[in-house]
Amino acid sequence: MYFTMLGIELPNVNFYFNYPDSTERGYNARFTLGSGSENTGSFSSSWRADIVSLFPFELGDYYLNSTLSEMEIAIPGMGAVICSGGLSSSGTGLDERPVLSGQLRILQGAVGIPQPVSSSSSNGSGELPFDLSIDVTGTGDLWFRTNFADIEMALKLRIFTLERKPTVNGYVSAVRGRITLLQRDFQIIEGRVNIIQGSPPTMQLNVTAETKVRSVISHEEYIITILISGDLENLEISLSCQGPSGLVAQEDILTLLAVGLTYSEMQQMNSSAIRSEVENVAQTMLGSLLARNLRHEIGLDTFEISPELLSDTTSLVLNVGKYVLPNLYVSYKDDVFSADPGTVSAQYLFSPDFYVEGTSRTTMHGYLEPTVELHYTIRY
Repeated sequence: MYFTMLGIELPNVNFYFNYPDSTERGYNARFTLGSGSENTGSFSSSWRADIVSLFPFELGDYYLNSTLSEMEIAIPGMGAVICSGGLSSSGTGLDERPVLSGQLRILQGAVGIPQPVSSSSSNGSGELPFDLSIDVTGTGDLWFRTNFADIEMALKLRIFTLERKPTVNGYVSAVRGRITLLQRDFQIIEGRVNIIQGSPPTMQLNVTAETKVRSVISHEEYIITILISGDLENLEISLSCQGPSGLVAQEDILTLLAVGLTYSEMQQMNSSAIRSEVENVAQTMLGSLLARNLRHEIGLDTFEISPELLSDTTSLVLNVGKYVLPNLYVSYKDDVFSADPGTVSAQYLFSPDFYVEGTSRTTMHGYLEPTVELHYTIRY
């Protein structure tokens, strides 16, 4: 069964209608619908009504109860989610608009940038024949994944009708993740999207992320922070950087991101040296691009190659990792050309600001060196 108005498909549908029906006092009609399987979860709905007259048709009291249990729902043009919850509606007659209300909890899912979806619905106005008042929540394991972002989200939304058209109000926040800029992964420090009701709704972004860049000349480390704020049609993007000597100028930030050098370091180099360093940076970017594509192809959450691909160095460090549970991340890091054994790490996330990390490394003598660290972030 496919609901063209909502763009949702229900698999393995079975339904029946009983009239007259005397199983419940005060109602003489019953419609029951069920959908789902062990793999896709289940959806069930029961509608009871008092049909006063068939000809002409007159409807008395009615009520509707619907339940979702770990139901897998495909969202056309975006992705799919698994959710549980309940919806209900009740009223009398057909003169007043019914209100469908309830709560839905998203358990897990993956979505991307919305794409245009063709619909066979003949109603192009977007108006619904009923009103909505549905609260949607999710505390994690819902991922926004594109070729430039990989973000786990929590959300609190209300879906309702405004002038007979559906709209949304609430927020979506980032639990953890990364965004990619100039082939570099920025780890998200804080991220939130406020959704303001309207037709269509407007979105206000406030995202802070950072990355670490080490100069290929001085080998000093720089922490570059990106701030993205504003609405989707008028985003403001600013970059800042903290270096060994304090704040870094904008021209230094851009050259650090592009070629791994500060602007002054690039000016001091001769053309052959610049060419050599640019080649090294190009190799690094090629390795990062290949690793990012492999990460998506083989289903890993982390796949990194360093320092450079195709370079003359005898060091090639691989870092692979995956979320084996929604809050448990396991990784392995090893130098392919080194005799030293690799490092196994496990990280458990209690909240966006608190996690515990355990690391176990085998020494050359065969002994284990386990460590446990507690990390807590205080925002001020």
